[in-house]
Amino acid sequence: MNEIAFRKAGPEDLAVIVPMWQGLFPEYDEMTTREEIELELLDPDGAVLLAEDDSAAKGFLHVVLRHDYVGGCKTSPVGYIEAWFVVEEARRKRIGAMLVEAAENWARAKGCTEMGSDCLLDNDVSFAAHTAIGYREVQRVIEFAKTL
Repeated sequence: MNEIAFRKAGPEDLAVIVPMWQGLFPEYDEMTTREEIELELLDPDGAVLLAEDDSAAKGFLHVVLRHDYVGGCKTSPVGYIEAWFVVEEARRKRIGAMLVEAAENWARAKGCTEMGSDCLLDNDVSFAAHTAIGYREVQRVIEFAKTL
């Protein structure tokens, strides 16, 4: 694998980001995914960071500033990892960890002193990835819904 570069994505990167985003959120169709990413790319309180080498994109991380409560954090705003994905052939090569480091640097530059993230209770891969880079579990939540 060639040297990996990290940068903030722009609208010109939609064609690269959409398939990876759908790899993380397969329940959304391409049009919905594209519209969501377009909005995120314009958010002044967020960034979509890309990891790429000279051949292709290897992953992305969507980071935002959260000004409301973030479990386990005491400050505001908090940098928050909303979405984090590395293509399968690039996994276990520290690209995910380096994406998180880039997001942490972005958050520091925005005045944050804490980061937050989440994963679903049954997502063992994400849980292991978070704990491997120093994140600690601070709470578990079960959400409920009812059709009215």
